[in-house]
Amino acid sequence: MLNNKKRSRSISAFISSLPHKEGIGKPHNLDLEYFAQKLNDWKYKLELHYFAVPYQNRLVISKEFRHLSGYHTLPKRIDECLHMIHPDDVEYVVNYLEQSLEIMSQVYLRPFASKLYISCHLKKIDGSDLYLLFHNTPFVTNESGEVEMILGSITDISFLKTNKKVRAVFQHESHTYLLHEMDRITFTRREKEILTHLAQGLTSYQIANQLYISKTTVDKHRQNMLKKANVTNTMELILFSVEHDIIHLEC
Repeated sequence: MLNNKKRSRSISAFISSLPHKEGIGKPHNLDLEYFAQKLNDWKYKLELHYFAVPYQNRLVISKEFRHLSGYHTLPKRIDECLHMIHPDDVEYVVNYLEQSLEIMSQVYLRPFASKLYISCHLKKIDGSDLYLLFHNTPFVTNESGEVEMILGSITDISFLKTNKKVRAVFQHESHTYLLHEMDRITFTRREKEILTHLAQGLTSYQIANQLYISKTTVDKHRQNMLKKANVTNTMELILFSVEHDIIHLEC
């Protein structure tokens, strides 16, 4: 099992083995067969890697996946890989993927500037489970900052003595989104309205006048949101909501 330092060196070594003029940041070259050959020819078999083209539902994965999962046939489509995830985890994984895509649609993506980590259970061919960590990052983006190819790695973390729930974290530059926490926190439309006004610096009286409700109602909504987000004051609530993509502030 690789520690973080060795894993980072592993990925860096693999990336450096690819011709940058044909790979990173060049949307015209999405030859998965070429990348599949590079995966399986790469002499440093330290970690299981894969490439994916989301809008074409295409996937290539290194041959080590056979030893990990017990499946004789490598998945060639993203949905085939999703079908290997434990049935209890699939709904959560798909939900987190949709959340991350929504966040990605609102930011300009550059190769390696963003990362999506998802831990979940994969069902092996013999019926047993593995607890895996999927690490994804944009590998090829187009001029609009949209992802055309993803570079990913899979690490077996079944050995961890922890609560093995489905977890997902999306990182973009200095922002971190705990998707598995966002899944449990839901603000109503009225709460989001009040929260947006609070972020704009309005007082409870001003918000009440704008929304034609009482100040008591505004304060009650604010207290409910503080409790949901598990924070102690309005500033922490605003920071939490911006970091978790609950509200969007115009610059």
